[in-house]
Amino acid sequence: MNFKLTTKTLAGIGTFGHLYYKGNCIAVSVECDWVNNEKNISCIPAGIYDLCWHSSTKFGLVLALHNPNLGVTVTGPSHRTHCYIHSANYASQLRGCIALGKTWNSQTWGVADSKDAVDSINALVKKYKVTQLEIVRL
Repeated sequence: MNFKLTTKTLAGIGTFGHLYYKGNCIAVSVECDWVNNEKNISCIPAGIYDLCWHSSTKFGLVLALHNPNLGVTVTGPSHRTHCYIHSANYASQLRGCIALGKTWNSQTWGVADSKDAVDSINALVKKYKVTQLEIVRL
């Protein structure tokens, strides 16, 4: 069983979604707008990605997305690299990655309890050997 992320972009604000595992919503997400798949400013293209553990100098051990057919690899060569799932609260804090939260931020466009959400997802991946993420853009 793998993760499924369904999202919708609100132009000029960000891309927001729900992360599902076994049909249950287990987290909410925030990403950058869709900007024609431009490096560091666009959300990640729809598709199925392998999830790989990667040691990031900025974020520590993170899940990285990998699908060479969609031009996304962990470290290259490819169009997009270093596309991670990590903690953040707002699209403005991201450079082409996915941030997760336990809930939506009640004050502004974003997520809340991001570190807890990411820790929970990482634990699920380790425990149940989840290896893929499907991203669906609505």
